[in-house]
Amino acid sequence: AAGADGRMIEVHPNPAQALSDGAQTLTPANFDKLMAQVRTLAEALGRPVAPPIDELEKAAKKAS
Repeated sequence: AAGADGRMIEVHPNPAQALSDGAQTLTPANFDKLMAQVRTLAEALGRPVAPPIDELEKAAKKAS
């Protein structure tokens, strides 16, 4: 909503054991929840959200 075109978000399966920045790191499940909220907000604002990288990789393999 602030007009940013990107975010850098750290994800770790166990943030408490991350070598750095554990306090600001999301678990994969929390990241999925955040991205669902981001997609909802982006849709309401008419802004695109890139698909997850695994979807891009699948599409690239299918196209080749």
